[in-house]
Amino acid sequence: MLAGLVLLLTGCGRGADAESGGAGRVVTGRVSPGGQASGHPQMVQPSPGMMDVRPVRFTGATPVGDGRTLQVRFWSGKCDGLDHLSVEESNAQVEVTLFVGADPAQTGPCPQLAVLRAVDVQLSRPLGDRKIVDRAPQGAGPEGPALAPGSSSIPPADG
Repeated sequence: MLAGLVLLLTGCGRGADAESGGAGRVVTGRVSPGGQASGHPQMVQPSPGMMDVRPVRFTGATPVGDGRTLQVRFWSGKCDGLDHLSVEESNAQVEVTLFVGADPAQTGPCPQLAVLRAVDVQLSRPLGDRKIVDRAPQGAGPEGPALAPGSSSIPPADG
């Protein structure tokens, strides 16, 4: 049995969404933050121009410094990049949506591994007591679609 848990995404290649009618990637396993060797996320910046861009749910957001910056953590495929993000602020909450896609610079096959990443999001004023809201739809990202209670996205082992 493998010591680390691995997120298996249906191909990081360009053809997966085209063949599935744009349905996106399918999660067939689970990941754990302990799966990253350093335990620290890889810091990234938005890089427009990714392919097959889709929203992804984040795993956590922490105010940094004076509260005008949020460090938002998320899992994505090894060959994916952060295309852009959306931030909407009100007096009651801060809504964040992350958008990832396949990196067009990736050539050849892509290892089906997940990477814990983070991006710093600038706010117009300190977070204070405002609520942080993930605006990506449920099921977008490493957890995949919601499962019925007692079911599993990991097929049973033969034998």
